Amino acid sequence: VDDTISVGKLVATHLEAAGYKTVIALSGQEALSKLSEGIPDLFIIDVMMPGMDGFQLTQALRADPRTASKPIVILTARDRVEDKVKGFEAGADDYVVKPFEAAELLARLRALLARAAPAAAPASAGPQGVVHAIFGLRGGAGRSTLTANLGVALAGLSNAEVVVADLAIESGHLALMLDARPVHTLDELVTRYGASFEPDVLMAYLTPSRYNVKVLAAPLTPASAPLVTVDGVRAVIETLRHRFRYTVLDLAPTFSDLNLAVLEAADYITVVMTPEMAGLKATTSAFEILDSLGYSQESIFLVVNTVFAARPLSNDDIAGALSRPVSATIPYEKLAFVDAINRGVPIVRSVPRSPSSRAILAYASDLAQRQGSRAAMAKSPLSAGK
Repeated sequence: VDDTISVGKLVATHLEAAGYKTVIALSGQEALSKLSEGIPDLFIIDVMMPGMDGFQLTQALRADPRTASKPIVILTARDRVEDKVKGFEAGADDYVVKPFEAAELLARLRALLARAAPAAAPASAGPQGVVHAIFGLRGGAGRSTLTANLGVALAGLSNAEVVVADLAIESGHLALMLDARPVHTLDELVTRYGASFEPDVLMAYLTPSRYNVKVLAAPLTPASAPLVTVDGVRAVIETLRHRFRYTVLDLAPTFSDLNLAVLEAADYITVVMTPEMAGLKATTSAFEILDSLGYSQESIFLVVNTVFAARPLSNDDIAGALSRPVSATIPYEKLAFVDAINRGVPIVRSVPRSPSSRAILAYASDLAQRQGSRAAMAKSPLSAGK
């Protein structure tokens, strides 16, 4: 449904080339009148139309028992967050901004149609993947850098596609580090579907990169962060766990309700710290809270990231103060990391033989070797320990 005939014909051409039958309406009223001729399996609706706009048409379709359960996609040039929220509140299942990529639009339509189809008998559950959470209470410790590089390293070691999810929802920039250009983000997924979506729907929200790593991007602006819910993120993690061998989660430096839920869902937690007193103090607090929640030391690893040329604290100092070993140390290579971030090429790819790359690759290898034993770990910090 689009009042611009050329746009309607363009969309119809793409759909018909993919094997779908289409009906074009130039207004909301015309679309409603055509329902007497047959009920479509899915609606694609523009917003800015004279008379009845796309939001009003969506509400009318949701109020009609014949179309109340049919998938509705809003396809519009209006890209403001408030417009997207208004569309979902009206009853839309998806929201695509013009100009659009035909392949992506078709993928979204297939996912919606599959979701609307009668459920098939569930297949037997296959092996689950491993979820790694990258955490720490001090900003600037390099959590996102480690997440991006660890994802690339695990993809190379396993020869399997890996997902990194940017759960630093107010300030995430994982996509930038992997030179990925997200069209859709985590907040859009959770706003549209809440905690109930098919795996193929989530797959449409992942952004590919050049490194066999897909990115679930954080909200583009801090204003959209409140749209991300705890239940929605839990559903995302469990879906990724069943689709990918490795999922690496980048968390903000806080024990928010969202982060607590993510840490509970993770199989392993990597705590990243800098080797100085402020970093030690923050990491001491982090471990005190994790210990109080019942997480076992076998599932938590400590990585020291040397972000300063001078190093006030040695690994022995840190291990002694925290009463736990240092699992990995990333050497100081400021210029190499800055160049990697600016180019969107993780250091394990841009300078694979550098000391930092070797340290990250060795840590990734160690984590990969632990995959076989993860099933023996208790899943709840309220029981025998995570």
